[in-house]
Amino acid sequence: MHCNDICVVHLIRACNGIEPLNRFLNSYQSHPAGLNHNLLFIFKGFRANKITSEIDPLINQYNRQRMNVRDEGNDIDSYLDVSQLLENKYLCFFNSLSAILDDIASLMIVALTLPTSRELFRKVPVR
Repeated sequence: MHCNDICVVHLIRACNGIEPLNRFLNSYQSHPAGLNHNLLFIFKGFRANKITSEIDPLINQYNRQRMNVRDEGNDIDSYLDVSQLLENKYLCFFNSLSAILDDIASLMIVALTLPTSRELFRKVPVR
């Protein structure tokens, strides 16, 4: 997959069921980014490659990436781990219960005025 400068990352927790994902996807569709970006789903707490039949069709409609992580630690731990594997310059993380209330482009413009995610992560010791 082509690497854009920006990656929108949504974490999906197995224990939360389908409703939070539906809410996020509805908000994602209702508030288009207006900027080229990758979309990545982090699957937290799912058995390797065992995504439910409810979830698969929902995310397959997007040109997206997937990563599986264990359900350990806080969400920020998953973000730190995943950020080390991504080549995107800017990362915008949404946790499992998030819904987008404004257009992502506005969020990105605000984010671009702050230090990049990688600069912030360099200051945090990585396990």
